[in-house]
Amino acid sequence: MVTHDGETLADLEPDPATRRALLASVLVAQGVPMISSGDELGRTQGGIRDGYRLEPDRWGLDWPAAGAGDPGDLRAWVGAAVAAWHRHPVLRRGTWVIPGDAAIVWRTPAGAPMSEERWRDPDLAGMLVEWARSSEHGAALVLLVRADPVEFHLP
Repeated sequence: MVTHDGETLADLEPDPATRRALLASVLVAQGVPMISSGDELGRTQGGIRDGYRLEPDRWGLDWPAAGAGDPGDLRAWVGAAVAAWHRHPVLRRGTWVIPGDAAIVWRTPAGAPMSEERWRDPDLAGMLVEWARSSEHGAALVLLVRADPVEFHLP
């Protein structure tokens, strides 16, 4: 995930839990998941906009120092999340879902559907996305905005 200004996920969000939530939201968004090489390692471009001008020795991927086996290992978490994405077809829909379609419902922690106001609420602690059942498959995913415990009312 890189912005047009050259900032990567690591530059934009230092909190590991929030990084995981952002990566999960990219994985379950419509279309092709656009995770950049190195997002799982905390790679940065140091704000350099042109990725082709980066010096490999300075900005390359440092695989030996990636922290494999560390309990907070983002690389292992991304691997598990991508594996779950492959295992569960409902997470990678083949059809486009338009706003208001009952195939996907976003809910507040209280279980109510998200309103326009709640989408803009800076104090929202998290949200739940629920995919309607297609044949025998359905799913729900909780996305937390911060690491504090949040009580969710499941549908």
